[in-house]
Amino acid sequence: MVYKKLRMRFSRTGTLRFISHLDLCRSIRTALRRAKIPVRYSEGFSPHPRMTFTLPLPLGAQSLCEYMDILVPEESDPDALCAALDACTPPELHFSEAYVPDTPLTDAALSAYEVTFDGLSPDAAGAVLKHPKEITKFNKKGAEKKIDPAPMIRSYEVAAVPNGTLVRATLDCAPDRYLNPDQFAALFACPDYSILRTELYFADGRVFR
Repeated sequence: MVYKKLRMRFSRTGTLRFISHLDLCRSIRTALRRAKIPVRYSEGFSPHPRMTFTLPLPLGAQSLCEYMDILVPEESDPDALCAALDACTPPELHFSEAYVPDTPLTDAALSAYEVTFDGLSPDAAGAVLKHPKEITKFNKKGAEKKIDPAPMIRSYEVAAVPNGTLVRATLDCAPDRYLNPDQFAALFACPDYSILRTELYFADGRVFR
């Protein structure tokens, strides 16, 4: 059988922000079976659907722009498969679009976030962003490394909201240049915050797809 790659865009909101990436993968595998989507499986002792995702979100974060690549038979209709999968998932996991991609998932270079801080003033948030402190990252061997986050914060806006501040920021998310949104939020030393990823972009600023 001849297969083609299909890319699906979906949102992950509400209570689903509290499940891990592995649990999300298991949920989608179950939905694929229920929707009777004939995806290509891996070989070996324990076959599973061949799925690839964009960079996982930290636990507790929501997203309007998650992407998943799967392999389906060449004659499959992307819109029909997207609708079938969306019908088998809760509203918090909404599949909105399916298409044949012409770029790899690793080409996503920038992520746009809305981070809402409770009890933080816009002036305090702006002061942090003007002179962000170094953050600590760890390599695969566990060694610490101090990183200046400023070059990885491509743009930002600060706005007042009831009881706090909303920061809209575009951060680097390339495999070799990545600022975790939790690390970004930690710069503000405000324990009460929420994260929403709103869009992904190519390095040149075009919306990712």
